[in-house]
Amino acid sequence: MTAGEVGPRRASSLLRRGLELSITLGLLAGGGWYLWDWWRNRGTELNISCFVYRDVNRNGIYDMADRPYAGLPVALLRPKGDVVESFSNISGFTNFAMSARKWAAPINEPGSYRVEARPPKGWSVTSRNGEQEFSFARLDGSPAGLIAERTLIPVGVAPDLTIAGTVAVDRGPVTIRAVSPTGDLEYPRVEASGAFAFPAGAGEWQLTFSQGAAQLVRRVTVRDYAVVLSRVTVDAAEPPARPEALVVDFDSLTPSDTLYEIPRGYAGLDWYNWVATHQKMYKSEGMINGTTSSEYFAYNSSGHPATISRTQPFDLAGTYLGVAWPAAERFDVEVKAWRGNQVAYTDRLRASTAGPVYFDADYRGITRVEMRSLGYWQVVLDDLVYRTDASPEAAAGGASTEAPQPAAPPPGATLRR
Repeated sequence: MTAGEVGPRRASSLLRRGLELSITLGLLAGGGWYLWDWWRNRGTELNISCFVYRDVNRNGIYDMADRPYAGLPVALLRPKGDVVESFSNISGFTNFAMSARKWAAPINEPGSYRVEARPPKGWSVTSRNGEQEFSFARLDGSPAGLIAERTLIPVGVAPDLTIAGTVAVDRGPVTIRAVSPTGDLEYPRVEASGAFAFPAGAGEWQLTFSQGAAQLVRRVTVRDYAVVLSRVTVDAAEPPARPEALVVDFDSLTPSDTLYEIPRGYAGLDWYNWVATHQKMYKSEGMINGTTSSEYFAYNSSGHPATISRTQPFDLAGTYLGVAWPAAERFDVEVKAWRGNQVAYTDRLRASTAGPVYFDADYRGITRVEMRSLGYWQVVLDDLVYRTDASPEAAAGGASTEAPQPAAPPPGATLRR
């Protein structure tokens, strides 16, 4: 063996020692990362929260009328210029951890911070504090080692109020004459496809659709949410609207920690594949935001088609409608209604987890209605309004010689006049 050569045994020994050294260094490096991670995350943290609410009465103040809003993006702009984004939880709180000793906390040093609420498309901040600045200072002995000069003021959001829909244009162009609740006159634009949409303040609107010599009048009430009309056919022959409106709110069926298959006869209607539950049962932002009265709602079980029917004809006036999960927003919700065995109405609309729209159906003289997501996701339903005849004789199609007496609403329904 000449100088500079390494024998097989020596080479094997050096290789073994090299592997041992590599493994040792790797373990030390790994341990170092663990130690670094422990160091940067050590200490106690405390949440500072930005509460987000649905400003139902649109007064910009968090009061008894309002409801928590889930899933709203809120950005935290830190002193060094970087941004951390979080989302409001199902109770409306957007939490940012603060700690002077925990480097991984979003708020980990004194200074000036800013939060920005970022409402989804079709929603706006009503409380005039969508952007807020606040400062932190050190205080030894406090839970997080940092304190805020003040906590954040609740942020209110509300949907932009609009009326939208589609009118059949296969028999010629259509014009719309819209009279606002204050008597102002507007002429909303109708697209070539028949689609239309325009801002609409709260109150009762009168829409006149004109197509040649034919006209159709629809009265639309705008309340707290955007309104989507069922498809308008100007020359359609419709039966008169029934006089008694009843509201189904699903608030009396089940305690907060259970599911309840809605039974036949609830609120005077027959239900198939509908489940009622509390809005926090599934921790879904769409179920929180889609509930419009109290804290209960209905959804189609397993995301499959669900029906509402009645032996005697009824009118589906409308309902608040949303979807439970973000993935459902990619699919239309289809609503279809029958008179006996004949399909009378078919509509499709796009729903959201951000909050419901009011689907102004105005389906008249139907015996069954079916709702489903075309992606087979859960549809969220609340405050459904249907209309019936004013008296048992009228409902049966007979005549009465006496003045009709208003009937008491069936259990689970509230009479709306």
